[in-house]
Amino acid sequence: MSSLSWNGITFGVELEFMAPPPDREHWKLYTPSAGARANVSKLLSQHTTQPITCECEHNPIDICCVCADIPANCKVDARTCVINPPGQIDQSRPATAYFHFMYEYLQCVKDLNAERCWPGVEMCTPILGQAELASGLPAVKDILSGMRKTGVPITADDCCGMHVHVGVEEGMTVYLAKRIATLVVLLENTLILRFVAPSRWVSEYATTICEDSQAAKKEATICPAELEAFEKHMPPRSRMHPSKWNSNDPKMYYRTLRTIWSCEDLEVLDVQLRRNGLKSCGLALSLRNYKDRNMRRAGENRYEGTPSTVEFRYAQMSFDHVLIRNWVEVMARIVDLARAQDDEFKEIVSTIIDVNYEAVSQRTSAWKPLLKQVFKLEHRIPDWEAQLEKFNRDEYISLLDERLLLRPDMAIDGHNMATEDPNMTVQDQSFNMPIQDPNMTIQGQRMSVQGQYMPIQGQSLSMPIQGPNMTIQGQNTATGGQGQGMFSQVPTEWGDEGRVDFTKPIEDQWVSALDILSIRAEKAGITPKQAVVKLILELDIKHDRLLDLAEEDAISALRGEPDTEDRNIRRDYIKYALDAVDESREKAYDLLRRMRRRNTPRWMFFSDFFIPCWEEFTD
Repeated sequence: MSSLSWNGITFGVELEFMAPPPDREHWKLYTPSAGARANVSKLLSQHTTQPITCECEHNPIDICCVCADIPANCKVDARTCVINPPGQIDQSRPATAYFHFMYEYLQCVKDLNAERCWPGVEMCTPILGQAELASGLPAVKDILSGMRKTGVPITADDCCGMHVHVGVEEGMTVYLAKRIATLVVLLENTLILRFVAPSRWVSEYATTICEDSQAAKKEATICPAELEAFEKHMPPRSRMHPSKWNSNDPKMYYRTLRTIWSCEDLEVLDVQLRRNGLKSCGLALSLRNYKDRNMRRAGENRYEGTPSTVEFRYAQMSFDHVLIRNWVEVMARIVDLARAQDDEFKEIVSTIIDVNYEAVSQRTSAWKPLLKQVFKLEHRIPDWEAQLEKFNRDEYISLLDERLLLRPDMAIDGHNMATEDPNMTVQDQSFNMPIQDPNMTIQGQRMSVQGQYMPIQGQSLSMPIQGPNMTIQGQNTATGGQGQGMFSQVPTEWGDEGRVDFTKPIEDQWVSALDILSIRAEKAGITPKQAVVKLILELDIKHDRLLDLAEEDAISALRGEPDTEDRNIRRDYIKYALDAVDESREKAYDLLRRMRRRNTPRWMFFSDFFIPCWEEFTD
């Protein structure tokens, strides 16, 4: 069996997501798509040293927010601007050596993203090689971490995919491509689809070649030379027994494989791998010439030996570096296995067929023995077990919060503390305290202090430390406002719903805080007054937890534990958060007082309403 090797393997990853255009009205109105990718790429350039380009889409005489501030000498070509390093361009660096941001049409699946209607963005990695693959994709990890530090609201859903292109340094040949397609046909149902989210199983952009490709639908005539090559690489049909993994029809599988091997050049194979010969399936060929442009001109075998690649389109979008690394390794390994000698390749195919059949017979999954016996990636089995568990929890795209927004990446002293859940746990509390952006998160009862604002997001609260506006969000309440502020005025009537656009997320609108509070409270089946009481209760809990943390820090100091820089930072943030919670509680009490009926004594209001509500929520 072929040993693990990435020699000569090249690859690239395409990630699809959505982001809003910048707030500048001109760009937001006229070029929202360009504005979205320009905003992400330019902010990303502040958090990474990786080379970045961004694509323009307009007439050469026009400008857009991508190229408006880019010097003419900082363009790879007329439509590609170098964002990072800023103000310079390495003429020796090819266009394929940048992390490239470009337009992508996406049809949102989730209602929340459909309401946002943010433009689609595709980020393409440079052409990467065996060094990047062997070291675990550090450049890709750096970019993903940087995206989470930009502060840009980025989202993705089931319409977003992750495409992986894999090639070889010596150039793609039809002989190698047919071997790759053979392995994919045998692995689609037992390994490849197991590693992607169930939502992608029915995606029109990731259909299987074993069932939906033209090769599977219509048998082609095979010439004697190609038939001889097919029989040299495939065991006899009697080796494949009817089973669930091959739809109890091994004859159909062999007919599909024979059609694949009948292709005499890459263009013919490209058509056979498409649905109805037109739309790409989960495996596709990306035919390119040496200038990395699509090439369509007359001539036989004109793509043989070119930098063409095979494109694996099955996977859902992911911001998780571990998943991307593991998925790329599996796809690259398929290409690597396809480069085996004829006899060894035939043995690999036989092993895959046997493992698939044995797994069905024993009512177990085939992917584990395949990773171990064929792919030599048994050390990744724990990672894939964890990923499949996420799928079981309907967590198809990791690192998104409850509003489908990419969670920010936090760091301490320049060290990235983010894993899948970017928290550092201390006695059932979770901290996340970046140096550059003062932020502390307490997970469970979670509080974040960011610059001048303190979003507290546990069940209910998000509130600024400074400024007149306040937001309450969670199960039952939400307030927000700008200008007049939440506490400056209280309308006589609750819920001026005429000022709320229900076709858009409420959180994205500058409407009265009390209007939103009323609407959210009504949906939760409670009154706005009860919502404020619940807020006060939660603030008290957060206040007590912060005091506990301060006490723990004081005890550690008395014990003579080292007073590290991390502890000093944490101590400052605890003090900062305590001040913010105290201020928030005062405002909440003030709001509660303003909500009492006119001419109602305070003692009557608090005794008749506040105490019963308090007891209700504490119970």
